[in-house]
Amino acid sequence: MDRGHLRTILVGPVSIHREHFQWRKPLVTTVLGGMLVAGSIATDFVDSALPLALGALFVGLANFGDSPIDELKSMGWTLLWTSLATLVGGLVADLGAAEIALVIVVGFLGGFAGALGRRGALIGVLSMVLYTVFSGAPDTDRNAVLTTCLLAAGGLAQIAVGGAIAFLSAQKKGDRLHSGAVRESMATRLTTHRHRDDLFARHAARLAISLAFATFLAQNLGWPHEYWIPMTVVWMSRPDHDGTSTRVVERTTGTIIGIGLSLFLVDWVGTGQLRFVLFAALGIFLLMAFINANYSIAVIGITLLVISLFALDGLPVSTTGPIRIYCTLIAAGITVAASYLFVARNPKTALS
Repeated sequence: MDRGHLRTILVGPVSIHREHFQWRKPLVTTVLGGMLVAGSIATDFVDSALPLALGALFVGLANFGDSPIDELKSMGWTLLWTSLATLVGGLVADLGAAEIALVIVVGFLGGFAGALGRRGALIGVLSMVLYTVFSGAPDTDRNAVLTTCLLAAGGLAQIAVGGAIAFLSAQKKGDRLHSGAVRESMATRLTTHRHRDDLFARHAARLAISLAFATFLAQNLGWPHEYWIPMTVVWMSRPDHDGTSTRVVERTTGTIIGIGLSLFLVDWVGTGQLRFVLFAALGIFLLMAFINANYSIAVIGITLLVISLFALDGLPVSTTGPIRIYCTLIAAGITVAASYLFVARNPKTALS
């Protein structure tokens, strides 16, 4: 490890790239997510808050592009694949050992999706996260189909609101609704990366193996929220070794601080449905606003969001917090170990 990368690892958790900080789109998703959570409480369907909020949040993360049409396409594809991943994950939740075979396929496909570019990489990660969550989530009163419908409803709400704002903004500025850019077909882009020495092919193989081990370990530990281990492996894994080590440190740091912040808010501000709605909204904003500016702060956001929604559903922070930290540390060990498998011979060329 060279000194430059070591410095990146050490400074990364506190370094903020201001040019990548956003607040307008994150604010829209924050308000929408807060309304969905509040609506779940008002209608006495508190356990619906999590899939609704995740649907809006994950589709909101894909709200990027060179034009309103591009943004709609990005959000639409994200909604499709994340909904499918949620449905499949929920349907196979009781298959036991067979889940390990399935997660190998999911891990390979999700990891190789990065070969399609930024949109493909994001959809791959988000889909794998939701698959691991709902294939390992504890039983609830919802079935897989209803959970998928709730998540899709949150995503559709995000598309409707985000799309409308994008079109109105483009019309006001006189921008084109479509960029007109010509892109290579999906088949062409995937074919380019299908050789075994390719960075994304090796990343897909590593991710499949690490997810299989993480799922096996989670199934045999007997802990609540076992899916946090494979889910965190997905968030931490990057195609290159240096990127993975940086992400591991940032993710671990953000999780620990996020748990500490959750405990502080509960003790200082107090509990109550309205307060948890505000905590969840704050978590959404931190994640959306800092996802590209400072990953550690973004992780603080997603940690605060999830812990708040669990607390809203009756699971105390003092119980879920330590378990999440333990799962994060285990996932970090798995991810770092896996990063030494199938290392690309020329990662710089593969990334270009």
